[in-house]
Amino acid sequence: MVGNVNRPEVRLVRVDGGPVRVLEGFLDSAPEVAFSPDGLRMVGGSNDQDIRIWDMAVAEPLLTLRGHQTGVTSIGFHPD
Repeated sequence: MVGNVNRPEVRLVRVDGGPVRVLEGFLDSAPEVAFSPDGLRMVGGSNDQDIRIWDMAVAEPLLTLRGHQTGVTSIGFHPD
């Protein structure tokens, strides 16, 4: 499960009660996240006008896409 409480982070919560992972690096709240179909990547859109792509195997950021003129409020992966 993914959660965000209007903080500049994304919290990954295991449904079996396991440890919570916190993905940091956003400058503002990250209201939108999506996982790649294979589960290896997560993308987060933020009110800081950036998109961040994460490697979920190590929970580390891979790439930050900058240049949006407004906050990113919708995001997703193409099924291919």
